[in-house]
Amino acid sequence: MTLNTRTEFRNAFPLLAVLAAAMFAYWMSLAPRPVPAEAPPEAFSAERAYRHIALNCTEPQPAGSIRNDLACQYIQEELERMGVENELVLRYEKTGKRRVSRWRVVLGRLRGTDSTKAFAVDAHFDSVPWGPGAADDFSGIAAMLEAARALQAGPPLRNDVIFVFTDQEEFDMGGAKAFRDHPWFQEVGVMLGLEARGTSGPALMFETSPNNGFVVRQLARARVGARANSVMDDFYQRMPFNTDFSHYKQHVAGLNIAYINHFEHYHTMLDHPENVSLASLQHLGDYVLGLARHFGNLPLHDCYASNVAYFNTLGGHMVVYPLAWGWPLAMLAWTATLLVLGWGVSRRRIAFSRILLGLMGILIAMLVSSAIIGGISYLLYQRFTEAALYQSLRYVLAFHLGAFGILMLMVGVLRAWVRPQEFLASAVLGWALALVAVQVWAPGGAPLALLPLLFGCLCLWALLSVTSDRSPSVTAVRWSVVLVIPAIMIHAPLLVISANALTFLGAFMLVPTAVLLTGLILPPLAWMSRASLFKVAAASKLVAALLMIAGYVGTLPSPSSPRLHSLSYGVDFDQQQAWWFSGDRDLDEWTSQFIPEGTQRRRLPEFVEQDGQEYFVAPAPLPPFSRPVLEVRDDRLEGTRRILQCRLNSPRDAQRIWLQAVSGRVHSAEILGHELEGAKQHWQARFDLLPREGADLRLEVDAGTPLVFSVREQSFGLPELAVITPRPSHLIPEPNRRMDRSRAMHSDFTYSIATIDLGSGSASGLSSRSENTIPQGVPLESFSDRSGCLGFPPILMTAAGPHEEIP
Repeated sequence: MTLNTRTEFRNAFPLLAVLAAAMFAYWMSLAPRPVPAEAPPEAFSAERAYRHIALNCTEPQPAGSIRNDLACQYIQEELERMGVENELVLRYEKTGKRRVSRWRVVLGRLRGTDSTKAFAVDAHFDSVPWGPGAADDFSGIAAMLEAARALQAGPPLRNDVIFVFTDQEEFDMGGAKAFRDHPWFQEVGVMLGLEARGTSGPALMFETSPNNGFVVRQLARARVGARANSVMDDFYQRMPFNTDFSHYKQHVAGLNIAYINHFEHYHTMLDHPENVSLASLQHLGDYVLGLARHFGNLPLHDCYASNVAYFNTLGGHMVVYPLAWGWPLAMLAWTATLLVLGWGVSRRRIAFSRILLGLMGILIAMLVSSAIIGGISYLLYQRFTEAALYQSLRYVLAFHLGAFGILMLMVGVLRAWVRPQEFLASAVLGWALALVAVQVWAPGGAPLALLPLLFGCLCLWALLSVTSDRSPSVTAVRWSVVLVIPAIMIHAPLLVISANALTFLGAFMLVPTAVLLTGLILPPLAWMSRASLFKVAAASKLVAALLMIAGYVGTLPSPSSPRLHSLSYGVDFDQQQAWWFSGDRDLDEWTSQFIPEGTQRRRLPEFVEQDGQEYFVAPAPLPPFSRPVLEVRDDRLEGTRRILQCRLNSPRDAQRIWLQAVSGRVHSAEILGHELEGAKQHWQARFDLLPREGADLRLEVDAGTPLVFSVREQSFGLPELAVITPRPSHLIPEPNRRMDRSRAMHSDFTYSIATIDLGSGSASGLSSRSENTIPQGVPLESFSDRSGCLGFPPILMTAAGPHEEIP
């Protein structure tokens, strides 16, 4: 080993110590080890909780499906078996001028010995139509059931604990709305929400209610291994997402929890029990059981205090301080920065011009890296669309290594003019500028800039203190990086969390932080020779390229990384015609059996209004189900008004029904106990999750005027037709989390349109029954103008967090 090699190895040793510290901090941030089923009864066991997931999550169970009803029944039976007081809330509510929706929630309650207010926890048991929902969100349901059992096995609590098992979170959050309006909600002091946006990873406290000081401080004291940072809440509030917690947080203090790793499984068939991490399930349970016991013995009369900033140091340890301290602390940090830089410049140990040159090099590395990463991410998405998420972390790691290589190139170029201590000063100045930006736009994230700035100033002061003449000693440069280890240990877990949250598509926003953080350890790197720096840069880029190649290969379709594709079905009952639809760019071996080669694309406004996209459209067999039914049970005259008592029913149990009068004026209507406003023309109404047996609909219309309705239905799943063969294992339905938001039509949906003529009524005013109803499956030959059938209201797309309302 040559002298130069030994020197560079000694230079690298402190950097290896920094890397080891960062990896240790990351390891400490992981979800806890699962507790086995043999654990004491008062403990939470992920293995015991997992049983609930395995029993219920074999197929999708969206709201309105039979499997959804079975899941609801299972929860009720489990609560009864444990002897937990429970109640099923199921009602239909008017959610718009002419819209009626079902709300359903199962409530369980453990009574306390002397309750002040209750601690409540929420999770939803419905899934999206494209996946079984094992993680999202039956893992939350399982955690609640296991926690309820453990609470009963332990000592009684002072306060009540309420378990809220909601339905329809993925649909319209009807279950949360039902609980919000329930008398028990008025007795809640603190609310905990449980969610999942993946199938593994630590459970993160990512959202709070306003005035969060009390609940966050209690979270820190509860010792539940919380993983939390106030920047998460700042970031989440800017996103167009909602969960059940959104309906609670303006009325009650609370916290929202979710694990987010393996986002590629989210809302797909890969969200099945085998992919659910027991460690993540254990972490959810630790939150539920630990916080129930903590808040269960606290007075909960007033659960609000001024907002706070908070972050993890190591593992679950939290630092909490008032958010109002942000500007004073920033001023102190900037003052310290100016003092250290001014002292160094006055002693001629650093030069301001060289600091600016070093800062320019760091900024160039940031900008070039972000531009390249953004371009590569775009190309990956164009090649694989959402399937590129399967290798997201591998791509993100490659991007960071590539950015590190670019930074090393810049250091190699500038080292002739910028000394090691000046590179550090450049990074410190960069963090000072970052603190300004964060304090203005995301004050909850201020600690993430404040801490690197303070530790960077400390490191710079120490380095300048031992600098004689123009350069510090080799030993001082080598070991100066030890002083910034705390800042790097705080950032390391959050960088991984952010990589999982933003995925490779958002890596261009994340890499600049990593580059600036690397700036704090530049002194020993800048001490290396230019040739060595260029070798490090080349090696980093080579490893990055190999990771990109491995990621590319791993993204190719396989059972572990199935391709996402779309196929929908539509039927026009009037014309007695049906079609297959696909919004895919290219057909695959499965969809091509329904849509022949050479099939043209066209728009489908008759099925999905205000959708400008074009779809492959090919003929399909007629469905095994019948057209919608609007049976007239009573038809009489009251003055100049015609009053109809009808029965509205969907033989296939469509989850959404749109009803529009294309001929005749509807003055008023009533369904399921709710009055609906009339309209002079084109009266339209929407009904969500009607009872399977149908619902009575009362209509008040003009007498003697023809009354014709167009009906549009949407339901989850494709019809059971003999021509449909099972999908191969490397193909799965495309979920609603796709990046292309321009397409309103979703995969594995069935759409139908029909026209129903109720005539002009009986001139004598005698009762007229179902003879005025078009027989099922018979086209309306006499009604030639179907243009009015296109006038349905647009599908409501409501983002929900990492969820959204299913159209």
